[in-house]
Amino acid sequence: MLALCDDPQDEGFGQGERWRVRRIAGGAELVSHGSAHEQVHLHSTWKPWPDVEVETWLFPPTLEAPCWYLRVHRIKTGRQLRTSEGSWPIYGQGPDGRALVQVFSGERSEGGLEEAGLVRAETSGGISGAAEISLSASETAADSKRYGEIVQADANSNLIHSRSVLPSLRGQLEAGSESWVATGIFGLPVVIGETQVDEAWKEEWERRPSVPDFIKERM
Repeated sequence: MLALCDDPQDEGFGQGERWRVRRIAGGAELVSHGSAHEQVHLHSTWKPWPDVEVETWLFPPTLEAPCWYLRVHRIKTGRQLRTSEGSWPIYGQGPDGRALVQVFSGERSEGGLEEAGLVRAETSGGISGAAEISLSASETAADSKRYGEIVQADANSNLIHSRSVLPSLRGQLEAGSESWVATGIFGLPVVIGETQVDEAWKEEWERRPSVPDFIKERM
């Protein structure tokens, strides 16, 4: 999900650790935006602070991009914010048995991707990732103002795996701004009994979802 933080960047111990996520959704509804069975989405609004409003559209996978969900957010804020949008949390050990994120050094083992507008974790549990989705024909992932980061979750904070990682896109919003962001969320688990996903995942990774026209018309 999308998380927001209004702590000062570097002021005092513990700053940057208090994040807010959607707790109470206002007007959450399931909406059809076409005649095809996959042309349906969830729409909701939420207010983490009195002067911050988030409107969210969640789209399911389509035949064109079967391994991706699409999230679109309109964020109107009266304060400076840091943002972090996570993909699926996933088992933190790679196919080689090593932790994808080393606990003490912070180094990344093979299988992690962290770039502008892109993040991906390839582990023995599967593949989880996120990608900035362009809102116009001229935009690319390299133009993104968000940067990929594989977050090492606290031990036992995941109900399935004691050690997990969370691929995330991190960014910042200025006070008094209204911003639109679109994020593709990728997930592909391993086959039971295997320790890595078939190489065909690379083709699925490139089949990104697109933002529906009715969203672009609102921008």
